[in-house]
Amino acid sequence: MSNRIRHFRKLRNLKLRELAERIGTTPQSVSRLETGHMTLSLDWLNRIADALDVHPTDLIDAPPQDRGVTPLLGHVGATGQVEDGPLGDIELVFPAVQPVAVRLLHPIAGYRAGEVLVADRKGGDPGRAAGRDALVELADGSRRLVRVVPGAGPRGGYLFVSLDYSQVFSASEVRSIAPVVMSVRYL
Repeated sequence: MSNRIRHFRKLRNLKLRELAERIGTTPQSVSRLETGHMTLSLDWLNRIADALDVHPTDLIDAPPQDRGVTPLLGHVGATGQVEDGPLGDIELVFPAVQPVAVRLLHPIAGYRAGEVLVADRKGGDPGRAAGRDALVELADGSRRLVRVVPGAGPRGGYLFVSLDYSQVFSASEVRSIAPVVMSVRYL
């Protein structure tokens, strides 16, 4: 069966060894799974999907028209010149298992008004969101876009700082965390 394990492994900048460690196997087994020389069972799919933070069905190869595949024409240099090369296609997918999104009404912290931020509810562990922007739901049900600051809270816990620095929330005030994994800027 054709699969997209290598695609997602490379997107995450993982070496064979690193993915193998995450799923409790050898780099050789990961290589065989990637190339189809080893049967890709549901157990393997689930373990690999969890390690790569994708949905298991994302690992199954689908025809290009069923994915957001677009031809990559080249790289743009400092002068604006498009340089050709063996580039192939680029796939435009949300790098999230449980994606949620917000649209910004005003510019904030380097983001532009109108930009869409995509976050992943599955990545809700503060440790995985440390040092990153995240959408959080507070105990009162409101939601905020914050920066997750590790080691700044009581007993070395986490603090959640609004991107305009006007508010700080403690971990006890936060019900859920969804790290931002993608920004989409429409022109």
